[in-house]
Amino acid sequence: MRESHNMEKRVLIVCENNCERKALAKALSQLGHNTIDCHSNLNAIHSNAAFNYDIAFIDLPSIQSDEIESIETILQTAPDTEIIALTHHDYFTRPQNGNGNYILANPDSPINILYKPFNIPKLARVTQKALERRRLIHDNTILLQNLNSLIEKQKQTMAFPLTKEKSGCDTESVFIGESKAIKTIKNNIAYIASINANILIRGETGTGKDVVVHFIHQISKPYRKGAFVKINCPSIPESLFEAELFGHEPGAFTGADRRKLGLFEQANQGTIFLDEIAEVPSTIQAKLLQFLEQKKFFRVGGNKMIRVDARIVSATNAPLENLIEKRLFRADVYYRLNEYTIELPPLRERLEDIPYLLDTNS
Repeated sequence: MRESHNMEKRVLIVCENNCERKALAKALSQLGHNTIDCHSNLNAIHSNAAFNYDIAFIDLPSIQSDEIESIETILQTAPDTEIIALTHHDYFTRPQNGNGNYILANPDSPINILYKPFNIPKLARVTQKALERRRLIHDNTILLQNLNSLIEKQKQTMAFPLTKEKSGCDTESVFIGESKAIKTIKNNIAYIASINANILIRGETGTGKDVVVHFIHQISKPYRKGAFVKINCPSIPESLFEAELFGHEPGAFTGADRRKLGLFEQANQGTIFLDEIAEVPSTIQAKLLQFLEQKKFFRVGGNKMIRVDARIVSATNAPLENLIEKRLFRADVYYRLNEYTIELPPLRERLEDIPYLLDTNS
């Protein structure tokens, strides 16, 4: 598979209308793409498909358009090419009855649709989406090739010893692998167990942030004897956020007929896990900062100071620094949460751990 992450993108345009074809070529050029061929000759696309363009724009001027054959040709002979169909008909994407089904009407179709008329921003979005899909397919293919290579190497040479020694805090039973990244995570967690600090865990979705937080809670003294309270920040409506975190007294607002302990108070002597911390509303961040600094707060509608001693662990897959620059996240809250950081790399960055995972699941 040819890939060009950092190279000029090769674009093929198939369009009968000369003005539309030139306008599209100019717009794509402004977006930084190289329109190598612009024509409407159906036979030409059959030969050009072999060149494996990054993107092929194909105009569908009518329901009976012969360019459907062009799309099918590219799908068969150049599957790496992303196809963007240009049309002002919704016929191609509506569910069809009888024998009228076109490939574009399939909900699982790999074809991108760009309806006419379109502007530069819309063209840029559709083009970027197509390129991101192409990059994802490429990365997955490379990952699979590397995985197969590692498995084969493991079978032939036994290059990866699969014995796992137990450490003092038993991190090996939870974090499997011998990559540099995994060893760093194990050392960090062993160290964290002995200190009292707020921890920020960073990593993509699926890298195991929940597993790390639970393990930190289990090995931390004295917090392991207390409750583990997970707070899924995006799931709490902004209007209820303060009451959920800090609790409320009777009569604090309509419907508050009795005292309610907040999640922070429930986690006293335990662990507070603020999952997806980037989603905490800006209106709540000042109150969160006060709690992080003093470990005390008032319930909503209350006048009694509540003190809580708990380990605070936050997790995010968002670049908090970018949110700080956009004034969507407070820098002082970030620094309070980030007294100690654990970075969790995705599996594609630690391929040498795959044989250990396979051995564990076998």
